Amino acid sequence: MSNPIYLAVDLPDLARATALVQQVRRHIGGVKLGLEFFCAHGHHGVHEIAKIGLPIFLDLKLHDIPNTVAAAMQAIHVLEPAIVTIHAAGGRAMMEDAKAAAPIMNVALTKRGETPMCGVPFHAAETYLARLIRKGFSVAICEQTEDPAEAKKRGAKSVVARDIVRVVTPGTVTEEALLSPRAANYLAGLAWARASGGLGARLVTVPIDCPHIPFDLVRKLTLQTDEVVFASSAGRHHPVVGSWPASALEVLLDAFHRGERKIDRLAEQIGWTAVDWATDPKDPFYNV
Repeated sequence: MSNPIYLAVDLPDLARATALVQQVRRHIGGVKLGLEFFCAHGHHGVHEIAKIGLPIFLDLKLHDIPNTVAAAMQAIHVLEPAIVTIHAAGGRAMMEDAKAAAPIMNVALTKRGETPMCGVPFHAAETYLARLIRKGFSVAICEQTEDPAEAKKRGAKSVVARDIVRVVTPGTVTEEALLSPRAANYLAGLAWARASGGLGARLVTVPIDCPHIPFDLVRKLTLQTDEVVFASSAGRHHPVVGSWPASALEVLLDAFHRGERKIDRLAEQIGWTAVDWATDPKDPFYNV
């Protein structure tokens, strides 16, 4: 290879990509075409860039079970690329994931050659997903992102585009089948606010089922104080709606690990005050 410099081109616009390569063709040794380019233009796009007369590096990051990769390689072989990237069986991490997931999901750990693998039927995926979630794992769900008919327009053996469409974590599950009907299932959201006057960061807490969150919630809760600030309405304090100084995070975490659930008890250790909200036309915290 006389010139080791390859120009990385991953543009969805074929005309721009072609013009860019033409502009620098005398200064590079080849062109690297990425997955975005290939999904947008397929074989036709590769042929158009190849007409410029430079070697092609197809950086499609092929990774899956060996048979699938082999089929993909056959599909792109007709393009005569100079270089192709292949990640064997998804790499070492995928192999280790298979070893860890198989006993948790109660499925057999199989092998293809020396590569450990495990899988589940698509129609039963939710059952196995629940097992992983209950053990504290996060699961990335990858699906087809285009119609196979569209892929065929790029060539008879073109690979159908796939991508991660969702990451399921123990704290973001919403499907009833994955939740216990006998226990409360909490979903938490965190919002950081900085009080004016340089008092530092504060952690604002509010239940997600609060029906009418006031627009001025953060502003009023971030007072010029280093105490805990709770919301109040109709003569009642609402300890679950408040702001805490960042210095109190260790106190909160320690208490939660010990099983403490009385927020006001924790606030007593630091000191607290309350900010009142009007209840006309409605109490913004009536459901708390």
